[in-house]
Amino acid sequence: MSLICAISGELVKNPIVSPKSGAIFEKKYIEKYVQTTGTDPINNEALSKEELISLNLQASTTTAAPSTTIAAPPSTSVTSIPNLLSTLQNEYDSMVLEIFTLRKNLQHLKLELSSSLYKADAAVIVAAKALRERNEAREALEKLIASIEVNNKEEVEDKIESRIEERKEQKEMEVKEDEPVENGRPASIQDIVIARDSLFKLHKSQKPKFPYDKTKKLKLKSMDVDKQLFKNKNLFVTYNSHEKQFITNTPKRVKVYDSITEKLREWDPQLSTINSVTINNNGLLLAASKLKIKFSNNDTLTLKSHIQLIVCHPSLNLFVVIDNNHIHVTNTKEILSTYSYPNVRRAEIHVDGELLAVIIEQEIKIINLVTGEELAQFKPTFKYVSYIKFAPNGYWFLILSTNNIDYSNLQIIDLRRNEEVNSIKLKPHCTDLKIDITSNMIVLAQGASHIYSLYDKKLKKWSSPTTLAGSHDFDKLYNFSRYDDLMKDGFLKFASLSDNNTLTVYELE
Repeated sequence: MSLICAISGELVKNPIVSPKSGAIFEKKYIEKYVQTTGTDPINNEALSKEELISLNLQASTTTAAPSTTIAAPPSTSVTSIPNLLSTLQNEYDSMVLEIFTLRKNLQHLKLELSSSLYKADAAVIVAAKALRERNEAREALEKLIASIEVNNKEEVEDKIESRIEERKEQKEMEVKEDEPVENGRPASIQDIVIARDSLFKLHKSQKPKFPYDKTKKLKLKSMDVDKQLFKNKNLFVTYNSHEKQFITNTPKRVKVYDSITEKLREWDPQLSTINSVTINNNGLLLAASKLKIKFSNNDTLTLKSHIQLIVCHPSLNLFVVIDNNHIHVTNTKEILSTYSYPNVRRAEIHVDGELLAVIIEQEIKIINLVTGEELAQFKPTFKYVSYIKFAPNGYWFLILSTNNIDYSNLQIIDLRRNEEVNSIKLKPHCTDLKIDITSNMIVLAQGASHIYSLYDKKLKKWSSPTTLAGSHDFDKLYNFSRYDDLMKDGFLKFASLSDNNTLTVYELE
């Protein structure tokens, strides 16, 4: 009787049977397999060498031969033929086991693939049936609707109108997501979180593309006749890009020029001396003296320490008021929160309204306005930080620092990773920083002209600075395009203000 090894497929010389599967194996193969895996090769059940059963196929019928003393063969070297044959035999045995394992795995994969194909076919059948049933239900519904006759049309219309009025009243009772502050209710700290989500959705939906070929050199072309905004010279002017308004003040009065209506208006806040003025994105003016803030809605707020800086929230009537030792979050009526941060030199609020960047000594810190918690900290390249700015896309954070002699350095921080992704060394040093509404172009004032850097999305890198043709004899450029302007015009506009407060608008081409 001939027995075949279940592993090698060869005739068995030293048969071994497994008590787990009942299969017969060649001794050397099954022992090596069990020693390696600890399982039966047929059914994968746990198996040890001690459990293997040897088979004796023939009873011994020969008589023992007389004892003969045989001399031991001489020792062979490593390169001898017997040793080579033994090595080849061992390698052959290993190959047999490996081939068996590969065949076994292949069979398992075939079973899995077959099962997956069966399930996929079943899913296709179920989906086709569901589509068929849906179409049948749709046809039945259309027939039902067509067969229904409205017996009392006026009654139906009254019910619909009543439901609309109920829904309208319900909406008026709710606080809308895109309008977190009800009319007449002062904004609160909790409104910052609601406004953040609303502003984030707005910025995600408004992703204006940079409307220029980045391989071509850009230049400014004057498009509007120069116009003097304020009669007084050498005034400190602030600009609100959302409202497109320029604001300045004399010691007693505030002046606002609206570039859309081209009208100038004045406001008397009735303060002893006006130290600073600004306007928020809702058109609310405020003027500050040493301790007092007066708002154009006639509200007044008084602090205990001298006011150093005021930053407006991008959508709420909330303000970040900074004195020598504290950061206050206020509405127009009261201080809502106070956080201890001394010696803040400059502040910038994030486009989503929850984060505040401040310069404290030689560090830049990012603070959560809701909790007052410090979220991140950055070290500028040079000691003096001249500008910090959040990009309109909410991702980039720009730090412009200078050594006050020759060099400036622009650091670009990716807020998603809280790390510096680009650094641009600039000589001579720069005195102003702007980033356009697409967040693809950084403009820097350098001497009597301006330079710009463009973002390469493929390389994820900002280009080396290039001179902006047509920019000369003015220190500052202002972003003069809002989102709706860019969608309508198809190009970006910038504006400059000369020393005698003459406004010039440029097209970027």
